[in-house]
Amino acid sequence: MPITFGSVGDIISICLLFKDLIKTLQNSRASSTEYQAVTQELWSLEQALLQVEQSLRSCKRSPELDALAQMAVNVAERCGKSVGEFSAHIKSYEEDLGATATSSLSRGVVRKVKWQLVEKERLDRFRSETQAQCMTMNVLLDTFTIAFTKSNVEESRMRFDRTDRANAELSAKQDMHFGQIEEGIDINNMMIKGTQSMITQVATMIDLYFVRSRLAISS
Repeated sequence: MPITFGSVGDIISICLLFKDLIKTLQNSRASSTEYQAVTQELWSLEQALLQVEQSLRSCKRSPELDALAQMAVNVAERCGKSVGEFSAHIKSYEEDLGATATSSLSRGVVRKVKWQLVEKERLDRFRSETQAQCMTMNVLLDTFTIAFTKSNVEESRMRFDRTDRANAELSAKQDMHFGQIEEGIDINNMMIKGTQSMITQVATMIDLYFVRSRLAISS
């Protein structure tokens, strides 16, 4: 089915989730080490999604492009789900890892230790998912560009074929018109020749008449 503008709006909503998570990561004290790479990867994925959104709004519909666009929207939805879950999870550490952290609290110390021992693995897994989704989206974008270019080429070819057929029809009409003109000229030439022949015959008859008249007078 064709991609609706509602689906495009969903991509924008997903990008807002990205921005929210990036802001959370940037506010964390650990962002300079653990979060810097994933922030960059999220930004790259967000750019890919925005390119998809722009392409969906600008391209003309076709079955092939609709299928690729639907795949891109499905990937975007998986990205949104993954980012939403990780964002909700990481916010539980925001108080202990962020700017408002109080290292004197034993609970904060315990959660920081848990982060170092357990949650970094979860971050690594999230990074792997993000990288895979970004690669998939970029491949889809490349395929989308090729299909879009192919569609434009085919449309241009069809337009050229229509123009060529129109020119051929016009040329055929012109040839027929010129043929009719030539036929009319031939008919006029025949009529002129017929008229000239009649004039010659009349002149001959007049000459004979005068000759006979003179002979009659002389006799």
